[in-house]
Amino acid sequence: MREIRKRDATVRALVRGKDRPAPAPGGVELVEGDLRDPISIEKALDGIDKLCLLKAVVPDKLTRDRIAYGLANKRKMRQIMYHSVFKVDDFKDVSHCASKFAIESALREFDSAFHDQPPNYFFQNNGSLKEPLTEAGIYPMPVGLRGLSVVDIRDIAESAAIALTSDGRLGKTYNRNGPNVLGGPGIAEIWSGILVAESDDIEIVTKLPGHKPGGYAGFAQKTAQSWQGALRNAA
Repeated sequence: MREIRKRDATVRALVRGKDRPAPAPGGVELVEGDLRDPISIEKALDGIDKLCLLKAVVPDKLTRDRIAYGLANKRKMRQIMYHSVFKVDDFKDVSHCASKFAIESALREFDSAFHDQPPNYFFQNNGSLKEPLTEAGIYPMPVGLRGLSVVDIRDIAESAAIALTSDGRLGKTYNRNGPNVLGGPGIAEIWSGILVAESDDIEIVTKLPGHKPGGYAGFAQKTAQSWQGALRNAA
């Protein structure tokens, strides 16, 4: 929302309740609704010509997205941005990915005014690992040896905002990957060096922001500093 507001666009955000703890940026209108309730979504979409369906992991993801997509398509939205999953067609046996694949297929089949931004694994998924990393010295995420092009959600937000507020993006897919392919041992090595080497850079073409995506090592460094700052404040 902040990235879109930087570009002087009007933003309406759907929330389950306006008393949720995270405040909205200035200029963002909050509307209450539930993606399982078509009537509330109809009201939320009133007067809106672009829709951004964000990535989320919930048991009834397919139902929620189909309701939102169906109503947006019915209203002939100028633009529908969908956040699928990177290489989603390779993981159709995974329930979360299967629902993403179904919506992505519908968008393409019915020639909607859409574009897709499939993100890879988020840096910020590791922001909750303070206890295993600092107390047990373990990186517990099953990333594997092959590795992932982990990505910063701030880079995803920036490219999404650019795509939503500029022309020429319809029908296109922008894969959101980071600059490094990192496996479990490589990520553990980064945390080890910060808390007590990073893999070779793999340059990727950044079509929207025009700059190299943020690296995982920088994210880990800032996160560790915030943990240490919290400890000092508590003392």
